Formats: sequence, C-alpha cells, structure tokens
Amino acid sequence: MGTPLYSVICPFYNEKLCLVELYSRLTKVMRGLGSPYEILFINNGSDDGGDALLKVAIGKDPSASVVDMLRRGKTTATYRGLQVAGGDILITIDSDLQNPPEEIPKLIYLLGDYDMVLGIRRDRKDPFVKKVVGSIANRIRRMLLGDHIIDIGCSLRVFRRAVSGSLVPREGMLRFFPAIAERQGFRIIQVPVEHNRRIYGISKYGILGRLWESIAGIPSALRTIRSNERHKI
Repeated sequence: MGTPLYSVICPFYNEKLCLVELYSRLTKVMRGLGSPYEILFINNGSDDGGDALLKVAIGKDPSASVVDMLRRGKTTATYRGLQVAGGDILITIDSDLQNPPEEIPKLIYLLGDYDMVLGIRRDRKDPFVKKVVGSIANRIRRMLLGDHIIDIGCSLRVFRRAVSGSLVPREGMLRFFPAIAERQGFRIIQVPVEHNRRIYGISKYGILGRLWESIAGIPSALRTIRSNERHKI
C-alpha cells in the first residue's frame, strides 16, 4: 500500500457491537473512492473486548489498524489519530454507527475549494432533552466565540491536514475544533447528513456532563482564538 490520500480516524471506547460492522462499511466506502486510504481505529482504553474482535476482523488488511492507548478521552484519542495519520485529507467519524459511513463521499466531493466540510445531523435521532441541551450550548458558544458552526457535536468531518493544527489537545476541546478553525480563517462548508438511532451500547456522556463540557471549554477556545489573532499581528 502506498502513501494514503485519505486517513479515516475512528476513536472508540467500549463499542464492541459496532466495530466490525463499522470496519466493513468503511472499507466498502473507501475502496469505492479509488484512491489509497487508511482506517485508524483509536482504542481509547476499551475494556469490553471489542478491540480484540476488531483486530481479528482486520486480519492482514494493510489499510486498517488499531492504535491502542490508555483511556484519556475522545479529544486525546482523536488527536492521537491525527498524529499517526499519513493522509492529506483527514476524516473523523464516531464509532457508534450513528454517523453513516456512506455519507463520507458526499463530504469529500464538497471539499473542493474548502478546507473543511462539516456534517449537520439531519432529523437527529437523539432524545429530546439531549437535543435541547445541544441547542442551548450551541447558542451560548456562538454568542461568545462569534463562529457560525451549526452542529458542533457532529463528529463526521472531512478536512485538509493544515486544519488539524486547530485542534487543541486538551480533553473536551474536540467540539470546539471547527469553531477555532473558522476563526483562524479556514474555509468551512456545512452540509446535512443522515443520523441514525443508537442501536448498540450506551452514550458515554450524561446530559449535565455534556452541557458542562460544552460550556466549560469556551474560555479555553476563546484564549486560543485570541492568541492566534495576536500572533497574526
């Protein structure tokens, strides 16, 4: 396998029932693009045995691998994936199958003259309270950071390598990644994508914990944006 054009980064923590299906569907999608690719599953300290099943499913596939790490959170796992990725075009996706891998080609097609393509979860299949909390957090963030990101919680993203430097390697900052990138001047386009109900496993975030993380990270994001703006002067 040559140098990949695309690197798909899939952080996971205790998603045993999703991983093999995700690998199969991602492989079909990426092969259909006709360019070299790699799929990086970042094991964020799982203890349900899913990582072992996934390694068996991958077998000797040179395009897929599992990167094991201690549990440090989703931001750290994603950042680790960006560090080891070899592609010029980076793709992130959750491992719970709520983001359909089949939407990836649409986002890649739209990359064109943009630096980053973000998914907007259409007809979001989450509990009502969860959607209300997300809406409140989005409004507060947009007001304070001055960004225009519609769905900061959608992990389905396609972006060029240069944008990866906007991800602050501090837990909880993954959701602010697109907002920081936009404020740094990267060209961003947003597009509706399908969103599935969670069939397997449970969410790793409680309602109050999700709201707190969405708000608590705003000062760090704002400091990052202001620091970058000062360095441009």
